[in-house]
Amino acid sequence: MANFTNNKGIVIQHDGLAMGAPSSGLITKMSLQHVEHLHLAYTTHRHRIISYCRYVDDILLIFYSNHTNIQAILDDFNALHPKLHFLSLGEKCVNIHDYLFASTAN
Repeated sequence: MANFTNNKGIVIQHDGLAMGAPSSGLITKMSLQHVEHLHLAYTTHRHRIISYCRYVDDILLIFYSNHTNIQAILDDFNALHPKLHFLSLGEKCVNIHDYLFASTAN
C-alpha cells in the first residue's frame, strides 16, 4: 500500500505498484509484455489487426475497419485482465510525434 498527496489531499493507493518506485517501470513493462505475449496473436488474428505498436502506455492499432470496429477490439483488450482498462481516443485520426495518421475509406 502506498500513500501520496495531490490537490485533494492524501490518497491511499490500494492496488498496483507504488508510483515513483524505481522498480515500478520495469515491473509494469514486464507485465504488459507478458499480457501481449499471451493474447496478442489471437486478438490480431480475430480482428485482422495489421499493425500493433506500443510506446510506454500508448498503443497505435492499424486494422481493417470493414472487418471489425474499435469497440470490439476494446472489449477484447479490456477482457484481458480485470485491472487493465483501455480507452480509445478516436478512430479517425491521431497525432503521434508530429505525424498525423488518418483513416481513409477503401
